[in-house]
Amino acid sequence: MMLIITIYSNNRIVYYKKELSMKKQLVVLTLLSSLPFTASSQVYLGGKVGASSLSNSCAVSTGCDDDGSGYGVYLGYQLLDNVALELGYDDYGQFKSNYLNGGTLTNLEGSMTAITFAPKFNIPLSEDVDFFSKLGAGYSTYDEAKDDLNLLAGLGFEGKITEALRARIEYQLMTEINAGPADDSTASMFTLGLNYHFGAKAKPAPVAKAEPRPVAEPAPAPAPVVEEKKPEPPKKQTITFQSQQDVSLFETGSSKLSAAGTRRFETVATLLTTYPQSKVDVVGHTDSRGSAKFNQKLSEERAQAVADYFVAKGVDSSRITVKGDGESNPIASNDTAAGREQNRRVEVTIEEFTVEE
Repeated sequence: MMLIITIYSNNRIVYYKKELSMKKQLVVLTLLSSLPFTASSQVYLGGKVGASSLSNSCAVSTGCDDDGSGYGVYLGYQLLDNVALELGYDDYGQFKSNYLNGGTLTNLEGSMTAITFAPKFNIPLSEDVDFFSKLGAGYSTYDEAKDDLNLLAGLGFEGKITEALRARIEYQLMTEINAGPADDSTASMFTLGLNYHFGAKAKPAPVAKAEPRPVAEPAPAPAPVVEEKKPEPPKKQTITFQSQQDVSLFETGSSKLSAAGTRRFETVATLLTTYPQSKVDVVGHTDSRGSAKFNQKLSEERAQAVADYFVAKGVDSSRITVKGDGESNPIASNDTAAGREQNRRVEVTIEEFTVEE
């Protein structure tokens, strides 16, 4: 026989369809008999599926199958904030077990089901996650004939998805299952499930409490603002010295200043020694011939040679900044001889300074 249950609540439809025996249909209908009262947000309905086992149920391993898969449905009532009552129906699945009776091996095969009732205690771990435990009783049936009262225990975690929907992971244990002449078998089930809380509404956003606005006293007339002129940022003057066909600043492939190069920097050295408040940046550049690593080192050495010349002329080294840019900042094409000549250069930048008369 086919059992179909459709529930309408808050414009939601829950549809359940399964082929059940007559006895199981009566159990499920018993669980769902209180659904007309689910307008309260304290009532919730859930379902779960997972793996099950029936331990200590076989005298011999031959023909024994004590692992299965099961499902369950449950109806809960939130009694207090962290205490609920749950009535459930669990189908642990099909098992094969055996036991010795007077020296004769007896085989059992069938499904195991249980009706359970237990209080559920929640311990909040965060705003949306709870740890829970259950301790109660169950009434189990195995092989359509063997039934018994059992002790039920369970624990797990529950997480809020929305105000109405929650996910659950649970381990449940039932002891003293009647799977033979002695009630010493244990059924367990590890499941994942979902709960739907009927009538739950989203929490309203907190409304800020309006505070009376203080009456402002008339502000005194503002004092006249005297704007101070900010000094303009210092300007820099850059002088570029390039090797030319008739004058070479350095010997080829060398960082040593040539005699002609020395004369080219005399004017700058005179300016720096005349005005001790002045500062200078010296940046060396090369063309792209040779490796980048070699050119970088050569540009640094050439810039340092110019700085050393200034120091020899009496300029304090603390007023000189030295840097080499290698071949990375060309001002002309390196594909022509004329362009390479322009790129082989030393730039001397003197920051604008004030001369007190």
